[in-house]
Amino acid sequence: MYNRRMMKLLEVGLCLCLSASSLQAQVIIDAVVTGKSGFVRDLTQKDFRLSGDGKEQVITSAALQSEAASPQRPGKQFLALLFDSTTVAASDQLQIRQYVDEFLDAAAGPNRYVAVLTWFTGLKVVQPFTVDTTRLRKALDSTMATAAMSPSGSSGSRSGVGVQDTKVQNLMQNLALLADSLQAIRGRKALVLFTGGYSYSADDTVFIEAALAACNRANVAIHVISNNSAWAQEFANNTGGTAIHVTSNLPAALQKIAEEQAAYYLLNFTPSSGLEEGCHQVRLRMAAGGLDVRARRQYCATSRDPLAGKPAGKDLESRAAGASAGVLTGTVQLPYFYTATNQARVNVAADLSPAGMMFRRDKGKYVGEMNVVGLALKADGAIGARFSDVVQLSFDRQEQAEAFTKGFFAYEAQFELPAGRYTFRMAFSTGEGFGKIEVPLLIESRDSTQLGMGGVTFGRIRRGLPTGLTTELDPTLLEGLVPLVASGFQVAPMGTTFLRIADAPVVYTEIYTPAASGDSPAVSLQVRILERVSGTVKQDSGQFSIASNVVPGNRSIPVAFDVPVKLLGPGAYRLEVKASSGASSASRTVEFELK
Repeated sequence: MYNRRMMKLLEVGLCLCLSASSLQAQVIIDAVVTGKSGFVRDLTQKDFRLSGDGKEQVITSAALQSEAASPQRPGKQFLALLFDSTTVAASDQLQIRQYVDEFLDAAAGPNRYVAVLTWFTGLKVVQPFTVDTTRLRKALDSTMATAAMSPSGSSGSRSGVGVQDTKVQNLMQNLALLADSLQAIRGRKALVLFTGGYSYSADDTVFIEAALAACNRANVAIHVISNNSAWAQEFANNTGGTAIHVTSNLPAALQKIAEEQAAYYLLNFTPSSGLEEGCHQVRLRMAAGGLDVRARRQYCATSRDPLAGKPAGKDLESRAAGASAGVLTGTVQLPYFYTATNQARVNVAADLSPAGMMFRRDKGKYVGEMNVVGLALKADGAIGARFSDVVQLSFDRQEQAEAFTKGFFAYEAQFELPAGRYTFRMAFSTGEGFGKIEVPLLIESRDSTQLGMGGVTFGRIRRGLPTGLTTELDPTLLEGLVPLVASGFQVAPMGTTFLRIADAPVVYTEIYTPAASGDSPAVSLQVRILERVSGTVKQDSGQFSIASNVVPGNRSIPVAFDVPVKLLGPGAYRLEVKASSGASSASRTVEFELK
């Protein structure tokens, strides 16, 4: 089984960019302008010069972030603090954390969200984005304890070149993964990296470029706190961030980073050659001297419906409406989770056969494509929601490509719909053949004054991704694919209810507490598994508290738990999940087979 998201991350230079509901005509670039007295706040579009892909562009507007707050730029500020414990001596780490503690005192605010991460044996989210300084300070204390136990870091010595290269490559790959997680947050983000820095060889360059490109395309500015000037400056210059030395002035420098999150300009321009899908180079400069401008050097244009109006898209729409089932097989599950009263985000999890996919040679790789169109139709045949996709797949060797066509491809998408009854159709093609899936979709209405429950989906734990960063954020601050995260683990939904013991499947759902139930209502869960035919109860968890899953200030409680497949054995079963809070309850059932 191949997973689309993980395959994308493995392809160096592939576009990890912000998705929009449709391809917009204008491009928005964030820019920070400083002069001798600090941030400059009285500029217009005439004060900027911008080129895109080497061609001069016309800037149509320039406005300070506070003046241009919108659903796309919600007026919130996001800072992720990443502590690299592998290259900084323990004593220095403790000093840095004390400086950060001072910064937190001055940085508190209802619109300033801060997250804490560490890099030691891997990338770990210590505290998701929050405005709660008490919890941030507690997270900082835990990183201090880790620092006290960690060995002295190196400053990038070239002794042990192979070991150093491995460290650089691992960090760069994880920075790209972190950018992928941050891209779900709307607008500009700042990543503050505390590190001793690294020296690197030519073998590391491709990993560094991929990490920088991922941050640019996710609109993440990297601010490097390090005394390794050359390394820090390269990352800052390429992402619109800053390079800062570790001194007693660090709290003030961090405060400036926080302040610039609300002191940047939003520049709008329409590319002279039209907005084309893909990633493009951009360079910003000032019309007059005496001012410094920082901005990312790349933007990406993507669409959730790239096949709309195109021959390939029209062909798949016709096939989706036709009687033929096609020659390619596939299965789909459509769990949904409420984003508002009677409004839900539908997760499309499909296992699609790529048989017959045609591969072409491109720069030494075997590259293939799969076109996908999905439609949610109302009872009268009108389209309630639609999406399309052009999935590009790349393999180093021909035998890898051939092996891929013999399995199933795990595809994911999301769309929003109001409560109601729909027919969901998906058509997909690989060049030589096509497949079609059609299933009913019922999104039940939800009474926000009562305990509620979203859909129930089987899934697998998605390893290697920095999970949990956005679990405490309001969904309106997010865009693109919203991850399913519970208890610090990200769940990849499965496209089938035919499970294998070897898959170690988990179940994911969301519980919604009543609007007038207080901040932390007591909610319990009960899970039962019954034989489908006889109704015999095979497993019963009894009621257990899910208090540890409650996210302060969020009425959605994400829950994930293991399916005890080894205790069940092969057969056909029914899963029952029931949530209770006082006299109120909500439940879901789903049938599955185990082999």
